[in-house]
Amino acid sequence: ENDEVEYEQVLAEHVDWQDFLHGYGRVWQEVEWCGFHCQLNKADVVKQFGKEVADAIKFDQMKDEDESNKADQDSSELDKVSDFWEIWDKTKQKVCFFNKNHVNSLIYPLDNPDGDPPLEFEGFFPIPEPLKVVEDSSSLLPIPMWNLYQEQAEELDRLSLRINKIVNALKIRGVYDSTLSEISQLMDGEDNALLPLQNASSFKTTGGLEKAIWWMPVEQAARVLQELMLARESCKQIIFEITGLSDIVRGQSNPNETLGAQKIKANYSSMRLQRMQREVQRYVRDLIRMMAEVIGEKFPAETLAQMTGLHLPDPMQKQQLQMQAQQLQQAGQPIPQEMQAGLQVPTWDEVLAVLRSDELRQFRVDVETDSTVQESLDSDMQGLQEVLTGVTQLIQGFGPAVQAGAVKVDAVKQLVLAVVRRARM
Repeated sequence: ENDEVEYEQVLAEHVDWQDFLHGYGRVWQEVEWCGFHCQLNKADVVKQFGKEVADAIKFDQMKDEDESNKADQDSSELDKVSDFWEIWDKTKQKVCFFNKNHVNSLIYPLDNPDGDPPLEFEGFFPIPEPLKVVEDSSSLLPIPMWNLYQEQAEELDRLSLRINKIVNALKIRGVYDSTLSEISQLMDGEDNALLPLQNASSFKTTGGLEKAIWWMPVEQAARVLQELMLARESCKQIIFEITGLSDIVRGQSNPNETLGAQKIKANYSSMRLQRMQREVQRYVRDLIRMMAEVIGEKFPAETLAQMTGLHLPDPMQKQQLQMQAQQLQQAGQPIPQEMQAGLQVPTWDEVLAVLRSDELRQFRVDVETDSTVQESLDSDMQGLQEVLTGVTQLIQGFGPAVQAGAVKVDAVKQLVLAVVRRARM
């Protein structure tokens, strides 16, 4: 009867791609609905939707994480679940549930028979626009990066398979005269091993040990192997060019290259990867914005005070300060600075009124990582150095003319201002 909130937080839940569906749309703004898959047992269904819905649904499967227990005949009926889809309908601004065994109508929770969304987001959906590494401006169908270099990857597999076969064939093999039995013992001997010859005259007849063994030629296979290795490296380079992963990004460097060449390759690779970085940055930013929206609209003043550490007055305290300030003004006495600062500080009610109003809430959350801003910082510092160098040279060049009275100081100031204004600072 006296429930109290001890702690509250906003958590983002990961949803597997197989548990997510959405309606058709060329862009995310055109999507009219999205759905999330969940599995509920009979007790959960009775609690959330009522006994009538639970009786109309079959609970005949185990949870996905309990697939290994399907063969267990002793499994309790309470462990059986049924598949549900939680549907967020943007067109009707409703949230409902769907089950394949309950096809007559959509299902609504007992505590929310009208299907009002439990959380009201600016874009209605409880998720940001899904993350896409490869972007298609005319479709939301996910495209794996594998599709970009599939042919090259398959060619790389074929080359590697051929290389493995040739490497397996590169073995030291040969034949010898069966009458020279000592040769097989010689091949199995240890270091510094000497074997006595029973028939030394036969070795003399054959022309020595070199002539007695006929090795299988492997030079042709070795040349083919070398060409295949070159072809595989060429195929890998094509894949790296398609994906934008240069040797600098992979942590490799040619010691013979100049610093300028390495910088050019590093900048080129960063340009290729910037769109993916910005997409991940956008996804995280939108997610944090949604979490901040929930915090601003749902959390009470006590929780916000604990999170921020701000000590803002309540309306009663603010009213008392205002009355005290009026009394001091009527008495002709100055208002202390602490009281003036207290009068300028808003109350928690005023802060919550702004946070919970879509029209008044103007805060925005942005996310930047070191990899996305480092290039801009380096460019800004280089530009700043060039501007300072130019201003210094300009002043030094006009210094003698100003001292001689040939040029006025105001004219030099205008020139310096013209240089500074053109700089993007």
